[in-house]
Amino acid sequence: MILKTAVIKNTNSKNKAQITMPFKKGETPKGAIPFKPGQSGNPNGYTKGVRNRGTTTRMVFDMVGILPDKIFEKLKETVPTIENSMSVEQIIDTIQAFKAIVDKDTSAAKYLKDNLYGAPKQEVDVGSKSVINIIIE
Repeated sequence: MILKTAVIKNTNSKNKAQITMPFKKGETPKGAIPFKPGQSGNPNGYTKGVRNRGTTTRMVFDMVGILPDKIFEKLKETVPTIENSMSVEQIIDTIQAFKAIVDKDTSAAKYLKDNLYGAPKQEVDVGSKSVINIIIE
């Protein structure tokens, strides 16, 4: 079922879009339950000690010697420069470099360049009118 329709239109020279909503500022849309004054959507926040995704990923990438022997030996057959003393991040980068050079894999080359130099900024042109249908299932 289609709930509401919003129209996006270009409103300034910097190509930033403005969304026109089907209700006015300060109004509560039908069926919405507003927060109580002074209360956010998650008043208690994260449980203390919970790590964010970036911290957890960094911890895994820094691990050394965690590959099971069978997997390590199979990787070593494909990419002989891999050593068991490498971190997970070094192994991933070595495999990607091998793919980029040996297999001529442009995705692997892009991965390495983006990691080294940063991904290029992507821009979206919002110069034309668009209609967004919000669907609730």
